Amino acid sequence: MEEIINNSLASNNKRFLNYIIDRAAFYGFLLFLFSIIGVVLVFIDPENTFFEDFENISTLEDVVVTTLSYIFFMFLVEVLTKGRSVGKYITGTMVVNEYGEKPSGNTFLKRNLCRLVPFNGLSFLMYERGWHDSLSYTYVVNKKQFEEAIIQLNEIKKLGLD
Repeated sequence: MEEIINNSLASNNKRFLNYIIDRAAFYGFLLFLFSIIGVVLVFIDPENTFFEDFENISTLEDVVVTTLSYIFFMFLVEVLTKGRSVGKYITGTMVVNEYGEKPSGNTFLKRNLCRLVPFNGLSFLMYERGWHDSLSYTYVVNKKQFEEAIIQLNEIKKLGLD
């Protein structure tokens, strides 16, 4: 299985594109969510200061809240889609565990909590797999290539040639 995974690994360019698309999806979701909240609050209480409170938070608070929200968002998306975020759908990639299977909810949680490691995003410049993959024993693979290799392996097993 290790050979199939390694031969199917997504390139760092695809990984970076996944990140950009996923961040855009996250901010689009936040915009949608806050728009709905704003409309509801206007009808409930036109004098509500919900959004004014956000204008007064510090840069550090903003970074912490945004980072934790992104981690939670990505965790939910990966769990609900079994390892395929918006970016992964567009680039044709998916997350698998070290056995080539869909990761468990706990693995997705660990994978996304590892995004808190400082300079995690830069780890892709130094290593073939980023820290949030290495620490959670997950891999991002090209879906079609990976699935075709699994089908071939299963056919070989049926013939008793493995």
